Amino acid sequence: MEFFYGRPSGGFYSSASHGPRTITIDDPTFERPKILVPDPAYIAGDHSQEESVPMIEIDDLGVPVPQITVDNPECLLPPASDLIEISIEHYQSLLEAQSNGMRIGLDDSGRPAAIAPFGPSIETLRENDRCWRDYQLKQTDGMVNRHRDELEAGQATTLSVEHYMALQAYRGALRDWPEHSSFPDISARPSAPIWLVLP
Repeated sequence: MEFFYGRPSGGFYSSASHGPRTITIDDPTFERPKILVPDPAYIAGDHSQEESVPMIEIDDLGVPVPQITVDNPECLLPPASDLIEISIEHYQSLLEAQSNGMRIGLDDSGRPAAIAPFGPSIETLRENDRCWRDYQLKQTDGMVNRHRDELEAGQATTLSVEHYMALQAYRGALRDWPEHSSFPDISARPSAPIWLVLP
């Protein structure tokens, strides 16, 4: 059985699953040679005179039919130029790597190899960081609302003026984060005040 990696498709093929490229058949142009044998329908006379047994010509079944190799009309393999033949061991190792999250591609020598998967797209990273930013804002909404309510009620505030200003500066940086030149680099995210503890 032969195994192949398909260059354009990135898929695997085998002669067992997709059919061999060629098959062997009886040569349709073969004409079987003839031999002479006694006629089985002949009935001998009364032996009063010598007579010869008539012979008939039949196909010589002892001669094997020559075989020829032809294209397999049921072969589903892509063109040979699109395929790279690989051993069954290589095929199995690539399948195992693929099941462990690797992708299959061509190495520098043009042979199929397990390659690290692509990372998330920049669009996905941006969407993820917008979700993170929204979550951080939501987590601090309650602190801002409580501070305002305490001020309106003329009560002592839970947050000091300095802490409240630092919290609002952090929230402002969160709102501006998607427009920052480093967005969505996680290492450049706005830093929360060191005293701020969020669940």
